[in-house]
Formats: sequence, structure tokens, C-alpha cells
Amino acid sequence: MTPAKLAAAEKRDGSPHAKKGSVARATPSSVSRAPAERRKLWIDVHEVAARYDIAPELVRVWARQGVIPSGVVFSERVTRWSVAALDAHDAELLAKEAQRAA
Repeated sequence: MTPAKLAAAEKRDGSPHAKKGSVARATPSSVSRAPAERRKLWIDVHEVAARYDIAPELVRVWARQGVIPSGVVFSERVTRWSVAALDAHDAELLAKEAQRAA
């Protein structure tokens, strides 16, 4: 942020914390794009199993069979599932089910 913009912001909100000519820095309290409770982007096999109320072994079987989206392998022993991909998959299944019911 330029000094001019900082001064304008200081006049606008009356912020006493900014010094003349200083550069504004993002602090945890000033970053408002994240909700109070942060939503996970990636979940492990146990969280996927809990989501579908199945055993962790069945999560891997379903992923291999294409019943649910495949996990992303981050390393030899770390596989995670995208929450967004699972949400999209669930929405697709609900839409198909609603279409069949109509």
C-alpha cells in the first residue's frame, strides 16, 4: 500500500496504528477473507469414511471402482481427498436421484 493510500485509509477509518509513511501489513486480524471456522480443503481416508459412514478400506475400494472420486497421492503414505470433488460428486448423485424421482 502506498503512503498516499495509507494516509487516505487513516483519514477514513481513523486508524491510530499506522505511522506516517509506513506500509500496511496483513495481520491475522486484518485478513477477513477466511471465515471464523476454516473449512478443510483436503481430508484423509478416515474422514472420508466418516462422511459416508463406511470403513476406511471401503473408501479405497470405492475409489478404485469409481464410486467416489479418487484420492490424490501426495507421497508414498499420504493420500487425501478433495472436499470440493466429493461435494461435487455428491451434488451430482443427488441431482440424478431427483431426476429419477421426478
